[in-house]
Amino acid sequence: AGVDQYLQLGLRFILRHMGMQFTRYQQYIWEKEQVLDRVLQPHYNVVEVGSFRGESLLQIQQKSAGGLHYIFEPLPSYHRKLVRTFGHHRCPIMRIALSNYDGVALFNFVETNPQFSGLKFWRYGKYESAEKYFIRVRMLDTLLPAHHPVHLIKIEAEGGELSILQGAVETLQRYKPIVLFEYRRPPARFYHQHSTMLYELLRSE
Repeated sequence: AGVDQYLQLGLRFILRHMGMQFTRYQQYIWEKEQVLDRVLQPHYNVVEVGSFRGESLLQIQQKSAGGLHYIFEPLPSYHRKLVRTFGHHRCPIMRIALSNYDGVALFNFVETNPQFSGLKFWRYGKYESAEKYFIRVRMLDTLLPAHHPVHLIKIEAEGGELSILQGAVETLQRYKPIVLFEYRRPPARFYHQHSTMLYELLRSE
């Protein structure tokens, strides 16, 4: 832990002398990598929702090489790249949106900021808009094979975290996995969720 702190301090020092600062997003990426590095075990089976460019997936495959990994990425171009780079029989990569129901829904693709894409449209920015297309929606509980233990669930869904976890209640109750997610208030408002709702759901499971 001490080495990691010194590395981060050193990087901050270099960036500051280059006239740059650690952004909040860079800080989040750094912290996420540190958490995954500490919790992943070689045998862990992992569910990743919103793999995007695959940075965390690379870390998951390296640290938990003996596990089975289920990856969900609804953006077509990113899904194709992930399949080419990471897909194999122990790591299926599915172009499916996860939520608390099974069906079909409109998905909002934000071309200028793809990481903001999701099942709900929210005010991204003055010059941004969303392209809409239909996508399959499934619950995690109905997708995972029976008696398949899950050790870690990682979610990056820009506001859709509560709905995804509601669709994974049986998995949470059965396996008590580690749950890692990013919560951001602006998109969460458009999904009508609050941090306390996430806390209550996870505490009850």
